[in-house]
Order: sequence, then C-alpha cells, then structure tokens
Amino acid sequence: MGLPVEYHPNKEAGMATRDLKTVPTDVPLTPDNIDRLAARAAELAAAFKRKIGKLQQQVADASGNINRDAQGIVQDADPADRAAAHRLAKNKANRSIAQFRRNIVASSHTDRQQILDQFAKTAADAEFQLCSHG
Repeated sequence: MGLPVEYHPNKEAGMATRDLKTVPTDVPLTPDNIDRLAARAAELAAAFKRKIGKLQQQVADASGNINRDAQGIVQDADPADRAAAHRLAKNKANRSIAQFRRNIVASSHTDRQQILDQFAKTAADAEFQLCSHG
C-alpha cells in the first residue's frame, strides 16, 4: 500500500512521473510512513527475487531435460556415428535451450513488469516524501 501519489508511467523515458497538482501536501514525513515505504520495498524485492528464482529453476530444469535427451540420442547412435550424433545433439540442445529462454522471458514479461511498476510507484512515493519535506 503506497502513499496517495498519482502515478503516471512515462513510457518514452521508462520513468515514473508525479502529477504535482494531485499530490497531497498534508502527508507527514513520519517514521510510520518511512517504515511503510521500506516494508513495501522489501516485500516487492522479495517477490521479484522469488519470481526470478522460479524462472531460473524452470530454465535449469528444462536445460537438464534437454541435455538428457541429447545424451540419449548419442547413446542410441551406432558407435561409428557417435561423434556426429554428439555434434548434432549438442547443436540441437543449444538451440532448444535458447528457444526456451526466449519463450520464458517473453511469457513472464507481464508479471515481471507489474512488480517493476510497483517498485516505480514505491520510489515515487518515497521521492514525494523526501521532496515535500526537504
């Protein structure tokens, strides 16, 4: 829960902006408000860390599965063809892992962006607290 600051994302600059005409001037710079902002930032950081950790684990699991499949291809090949099978399986595995990474980055964009937008709002709230009492 942030302080009542109207948030406007500035898409061109990738920055959050404040509408100073709608920012209340009676929000005191109190330890409670500062603690609330700090707690919110810590919550968001923990959520982002969990999200990134889950994504990294999904990539690691997929990489392990893809590499096991590649090893299976090599083991199933005739001994005379194993060197070629190894190169082919390695190239196929690398392409598959790269494609999986691209897909997971694209599919998780909205979730990651929502957390980053909340960080931007918390930062705008904190900036308002500092600027309005500085």
